[in-house]
Amino acid sequence: MRLQKILLLTLLGVFHLSLIAQNGLILVKPKGTKNWGFVNLEGNFVINAQYRKISSFSPDGFAPVIESSAAFINNKGEKLKVEFKDFSLPNVFGLGIGGFSDGMARVEVNDKWGYINTTGATAIQPQFESATDFENGYAVVKINGGWAVIDKKGTQSEIKIDKLKKVREFKNGLAIFDTEEKKFGYINTEGVVVIEAKFKSVGNFSHGVAWAKNMEGKIGYIDPKGNWTLEPKYDACKDFDPVSGMARVKEVSEWYYINLKGEPLKMALDKYGDFSEGLCRAFVEGKAGFIDASGNWVIEAQFDNARDFSANYAAAKKGELWGLIDRQGNWIIEPKFADMKDVVLLR
Repeated sequence: MRLQKILLLTLLGVFHLSLIAQNGLILVKPKGTKNWGFVNLEGNFVINAQYRKISSFSPDGFAPVIESSAAFINNKGEKLKVEFKDFSLPNVFGLGIGGFSDGMARVEVNDKWGYINTTGATAIQPQFESATDFENGYAVVKINGGWAVIDKKGTQSEIKIDKLKKVREFKNGLAIFDTEEKKFGYINTEGVVVIEAKFKSVGNFSHGVAWAKNMEGKIGYIDPKGNWTLEPKYDACKDFDPVSGMARVKEVSEWYYINLKGEPLKMALDKYGDFSEGLCRAFVEGKAGFIDASGNWVIEAQFDNARDFSANYAAAKKGELWGLIDRQGNWIIEPKFADMKDVVLLR
């Protein structure tokens, strides 16, 4: 009976890894070309490198591309039939082309923004001057000069804030807004202010806290009620990693890490990265590796570059080529690509 159980668990593990290999896709650029395509976790092409402007798949199963016009492709490279004949996609700073999020994608038609769903049908007619991605059923839009929260049916809840300048996308149920007085606060999915605009700048909530800059220019961390959990004394701060509970901060010219209690973790590093999925990319003597929340090297500094962990894998560079490593630093895909993005697991 015990042997049968072991065999069953082994088979389930192999099956699970097989599913990950099938569902995990990575955007890569082969050597000697400017085009991008997708490989699976075995390093085999599932969509040939044929696109110059393309972003990674979303978990919804579609990747945005721009050829002669904007389009979406599925994991077989087939184009999604979209109800609109001509539409544009958002340019997302640092991320390329905007795609699907929470089952909806922003599209621009005749200078107005609306949304399509994963069947390509119109979910919300183009009518907005600007629009954000959906998160957990809600998005922020600008219409007739004002701002509103919408649900997936397009129902609008007006955001009533004096001297409102802009509202950003929802992250973990809250959206940042700023006023003409250059002060920042937060609203909830009903469009109601939950933290007054009293900060010079703020970040998104992660692990129950967000960084915030007071009007004197110092940065600390606040809770969802706007109270300080860590008093403002830093000159720069990053978000807390949900897995490790660690964040990168800067005092004067020194970068180091802290936990949610503000306890420091200082290391002699050449270059500091951020924690992601419990591990942090760090550089020593020009080489990249990964440390854990205790400052221990989980993967020794040995790579010429690396990206953060995503879906338990990280792109890493040896010489001029990129490959993929697991959390133990083993090569899952040997270095053979000119560039490589993060792993995305499709639903």
